[in-house]
Order: sequence, then C-alpha cells, then structure tokens
Amino acid sequence: MNKANVVLIHGLLRNKYSMWYLSKQLKKAEYTTFLFGYPSRGGTIEEHADRLRAFIRKNNLLGTEVNFVTHSLGSIVLREYLNRYAKEITAKRAVNLGPPHQGSITARVLSKL
Repeated sequence: MNKANVVLIHGLLRNKYSMWYLSKQLKKAEYTTFLFGYPSRGGTIEEHADRLRAFIRKNNLLGTEVNFVTHSLGSIVLREYLNRYAKEITAKRAVNLGPPHQGSITARVLSKL
C-alpha cells in the first residue's frame, strides 16, 4: 500500500527529469510520485501555477492529500499555486530545496538576457 502522493517540482533551467532520482528513491519508500514539468524560462509564475493546477487535475489528485518536494524556482511556483488554489487540494507537507523566497541573483541576471 502506498504511503502518500508526492508531486516533485524542478527549478530554473531544469526539467522534470532532474527530479527523477529523488522520485525513484521515494517510490522505493512506497510513495506515489508525480514529476511536474514546466518551461522555467517561458511564462510567468502565475502561468506555471496554472500549469501545476492542470497537472494536479489531470492526475486525479483533487480531493487527496498531496505532499510536495520542490527545488529552487519550483518552490515559488508551488507557493503561487497554493496562494491561488489551496482550497482544491489538501497540501499535507512541502519540502523546499534551495527556495529563493528572497529573490535570486541568477534569476535577475537571466531576466536581463
């Protein structure tokens, strides 16, 4: 029996497969994992949050307890998603790896390119 659902969200300049190894380890521990991908340099945080919303719906996670593991920009995407749509799911836990909650030098530099 699986313990819980975990959605993994990658960071800037990455794709969903950058979270694959972590997903594999969580599966060994009997979690059900979902790799969410988005074009980190294309679109706004709000658009990424809307993509996450569609992903959660597509994977039938509405009405279930969902845990999240995020990296970098993925933490900001999750924060925006929860600010807008938290009533749609039960977000149980979130582990944020390297969240740029106070901004990012890399993001500032890339935004000028």
